[in-house]
Amino acid sequence: MISTRVLLFAVAFLIAPFHGEAQADRGLTVQLRATEARDAPVSGSVKLYGTSHALVTGNDAYSGAWPRLSNAVQDAGLIAEALRAKGFTVTLKTNLTGLQMEEVFKTFFYETGQDPAGRLFLWYAGYGYSERNEGYLVPIDAPDPSETATFLRTALSLRRMGEFVRGANALHILSVFDSCFAGTIFNVGRAKPPPAITRATTRPVVQFLTSGDAGQEVSDDGTFRKLFIRALNGEVRADGNGDGYLAASELGLYMTNAITNYSNGGQTPRNGKLNDPELDRGDFIFQVSAPAPPPIARVAPDQGASELLFWGTIKDSTDSDDYEDYIAQFPNGTFVSIARRRAAKFGGPKVVPPTPKVSNTPIRKPPKVAKLTKPVVKPIVNSVGQGVNGTWSGEVEIDYDVFTLMEKAVCEISIEIKDNKFSAVRNDCGDWKGRVFFNGVVNPDGTIKSAAVDLGFDHYVFEGRLQHMEGARNRGVNHKGVIKLSRD
Repeated sequence: MISTRVLLFAVAFLIAPFHGEAQADRGLTVQLRATEARDAPVSGSVKLYGTSHALVTGNDAYSGAWPRLSNAVQDAGLIAEALRAKGFTVTLKTNLTGLQMEEVFKTFFYETGQDPAGRLFLWYAGYGYSERNEGYLVPIDAPDPSETATFLRTALSLRRMGEFVRGANALHILSVFDSCFAGTIFNVGRAKPPPAITRATTRPVVQFLTSGDAGQEVSDDGTFRKLFIRALNGEVRADGNGDGYLAASELGLYMTNAITNYSNGGQTPRNGKLNDPELDRGDFIFQVSAPAPPPIARVAPDQGASELLFWGTIKDSTDSDDYEDYIAQFPNGTFVSIARRRAAKFGGPKVVPPTPKVSNTPIRKPPKVAKLTKPVVKPIVNSVGQGVNGTWSGEVEIDYDVFTLMEKAVCEISIEIKDNKFSAVRNDCGDWKGRVFFNGVVNPDGTIKSAAVDLGFDHYVFEGRLQHMEGARNRGVNHKGVIKLSRD
């Protein structure tokens, strides 16, 4: 059995907003171009992210089978400092045991990561380990991998990282590994950087960057971290098209060229997007400088052409915000009536049509809608005051499709709730012959704070109570799901 031990390992998951990346506003607003052409006119702006959170971890204090490291904690501190300067709310954790690492990651992704308008950044610096095409994060209390059972209980498989990411509800995710890595969930191809930021950039995406390819050795001298921070701060020309924004695909191209040159070909970084049609459409964005102002003398683009271009990018969308943006920009546009109907259909607030110039017709006010009375929720407490913690069992029923044919996954499920949190995996579910991931956070009264089920590439978000949860797929066709549980 051939195995590879990696010296330094760094992971980063990002979900980002935009508005100058200032401390007062953790979000980000970007200028959109009409097309991907380098000199395309600015067609408008959009608030890409609302909040920015980072979890930065570094492990130096290894013992026994794993020699102590020198720069993992220092690198983590410098990364945390750079991210704070870019507007992130940063949590810094160092020298984590296996139990501590898993709990920190769960809190970050399952709780902090539930903001759909946020960006999340996770940085892990420490040992990584690869064996039989499986990757692991190594906490400070991990034994030698030859002690197979104990090592597997202590180390954190990257399959679990895939579970954590899918449990988050973030727009953009970027993962950065300062290591050569043979892994599972990030085994995808390279990503081509976009010439300019367009509406397509704002679509969901999961991206990654590694400092080396599988089987290569990487150094513990901080070079990868130094180049990463220089690119982040705009100290080097990583922003390939000079528009003031650093896309993750641009960052990957720069890091690949720079590390390959510094190592004389000994390290060849890889970057790409997750092989998932729902999570490979956008691009994670940093702002590295103020966006260049539009040319003063440029003739305004033809209104009809701009409208057709805009409509072409959203006409198949199921997001009501896209149609509301269209109505705001083209209030008398050709497709405005269709846009209003779709905005209402896909759950957006009703869009008020433009006020007529002259009208003597009295305005009919819409009828008042009776407010629904919210039922009183009684806390779940057993005879020993255990609350919701303990073992719960029941049935799950989830709709899914195979090449547009509707199917239903029905199976029994048992979960263990500890500290009001749960996570479980099934290897199949009725007709669904694949792994199913369950995770969530429960309020003390038994209501669901956040809960999700991952069925292949499909992510379902659930709400309700432990005894009866209802959910739906949060992207694409709105498939439904029901989970009914009772305490064992």
